[in-house]
Amino acid sequence: MQILIINLPRHSDRLAFQKAQMDKLALSFQLAHAVDAATLPDATYDSLANTWERPLRKAEVCCFLSHRNAWQAVVNSGQPALILEDDAVLANHTPELLAKLSTLKNIDLVVLEIRGRKKIMGKHAARITADFGVLDLFQDRTGSAGYVLWPSGAQKLLDKANRGLAGPSDAFITSHYALRALQVEPAAIVQLDMCEHYGLRPAAGGSSSIGIVGRPTVEKQSKALFVYRRLVSQLRIGLRIASVLHKAERRYVRLDKTQFSIALGSD
Repeated sequence: MQILIINLPRHSDRLAFQKAQMDKLALSFQLAHAVDAATLPDATYDSLANTWERPLRKAEVCCFLSHRNAWQAVVNSGQPALILEDDAVLANHTPELLAKLSTLKNIDLVVLEIRGRKKIMGKHAARITADFGVLDLFQDRTGSAGYVLWPSGAQKLLDKANRGLAGPSDAFITSHYALRALQVEPAAIVQLDMCEHYGLRPAAGGSSSIGIVGRPTVEKQSKALFVYRRLVSQLRIGLRIASVLHKAERRYVRLDKTQFSIALGSD
């Protein structure tokens, strides 16, 4: 399976981490075209910044556009791809997992990540390797550090984006209920900034480049629109959850800490 890593050239430390990790796991990768806030045209930012439930930071717009470039690359290739942000830590047996995922049919998206929040998932897992299973994923919560996307799913996301819409990359993906999605369990990806949370050895370069930037101010005349969008979004989530309660449960995705010894160099 092809692997696309989103990395800005100025984040050379993260690229070095990814190269070392890929070497350890005997995986090859390509760089996805990342969009830098330093060079993003103001007109592009202005056209997208207010299309979500709140004003988007410039870094959020750039992250979204970077993921959109990866989606386009998946469509162009006609093959599924593992899309990674450059601070994603991979489990030891990711190569075997990817080999098995590449054989799945009639699926759009498989999420490999865990990020400290409960998800709405199917009650029964299907074992696909000796180490991993997959469950239906009905409502994700946060995180876009690592997911496998098929051309069908990429096209669905692009169709939505091509309507002039943007959003935080994870929320944009999870709010698209037409995606046929699965969750890997135990989780196969943790972001660097979540390693300590899960009791993994902390690694350098784990801070978020988005969260440290303050949110844009909201003009008074726009507040009502953002409140309306937020209410509609919460209603959609509520209806989504209600529609799958008979076959789903809300819980945390399990994590096997021993699966991350190779990437983090743990004992």
